Amino acid sequence: MANQTKILIVDDERDILKSFKLWIENEGFTVFTANSGEKAAELLKKQSIEICLIDLRLGEESGIEVASELSKKDEFLKTIIITGYPSYDTALESLKAGVFDYISKSELQKDILVKIKKAVESRNEQIAKLNSENKGKYKLGLVCNHTLVKEGFLNFCEHESEFRLIHTFHSFDYIKKSDFNNEIDFTLLCPLCNEEHFDDPSGFITKLKIFFPNSKIVFTEDTIDHDKKVEFIKLGVRGFLQKSISTANLKRALKSISKNEFWISRKMNESLISQLINLSQGGRGIPNTENVFQLSTRELEILEAISSGLSNLEISEKFFISEKTVKAHVYNLYKKMGVKSRTQALKKAMDFNVI
Repeated sequence: MANQTKILIVDDERDILKSFKLWIENEGFTVFTANSGEKAAELLKKQSIEICLIDLRLGEESGIEVASELSKKDEFLKTIIITGYPSYDTALESLKAGVFDYISKSELQKDILVKIKKAVESRNEQIAKLNSENKGKYKLGLVCNHTLVKEGFLNFCEHESEFRLIHTFHSFDYIKKSDFNNEIDFTLLCPLCNEEHFDDPSGFITKLKIFFPNSKIVFTEDTIDHDKKVEFIKLGVRGFLQKSISTANLKRALKSISKNEFWISRKMNESLISQLINLSQGGRGIPNTENVFQLSTRELEILEAISSGLSNLEISEKFFISEKTVKAHVYNLYKKMGVKSRTQALKKAMDFNVI
């Protein structure tokens, strides 16, 4: 256990950092050090720290406040306050702030070591319990540092038992290779918390897919400009949620996205179809004569009409058939092609050179 556990020591006194580091390393742990809250936060972006030992007095900083801020960046992090001046008031303040334990520097090394190991066990039990409770659920990962947003998704999961929020990341910067998880079904991205990565959307989305390979990427707010949305959708983003989305619509959105559908506005959908139509008309190759989807002649004609941007009513008038019959043909071609929407049908038809 010890060799796999990474511990961060935060203290502004160099000699104490050095002595604690040597001692804890000799116990078999991997140890990192920082002399301020800022440097500790930067280190959390690079390393998966399990336990953090923090001095109560960090120059002008409060060790308790630093512990609180670091815990917001990693919900599984266990923080322990260490002080040379223990008191009942500071111990109580630490526990109220969510610190795991509070110990005196004068305690025997074996007693401090026992508390460190208890923190490791508590962390492992928390993760194991969470994994056990989440079997068979839709698992959500939230990349956002806004408390109200997190509380909103937690409340949603409380009311909708099919869903579980299993991890919250402060921002994309705090996701590391060790956070790889192929069980997360939805990665929920806050635009405001991750906006600095929009300059390189391809690199941003590609890395997310590496970290969470089986996840559908969804933005928590529909505040991104149109062109950037189109770019994100082309890279694999599945939708954009309204800021004030209701519980019912959020459930509907996630269920739709789980079926490989998109959750986007009607205007956005029309724009994407228009772009696909332009691509199909401007860059068609030789049609695939093998008819890989086994579409009937009428279904191929209707697919062609869809690519021209015609509505169901316009298609019925074009071929002198009822709109109900058109809907039946559309349903059949969707089923044969394994798609759920016009956008998906056009894209797949273009991929296989059907139209």
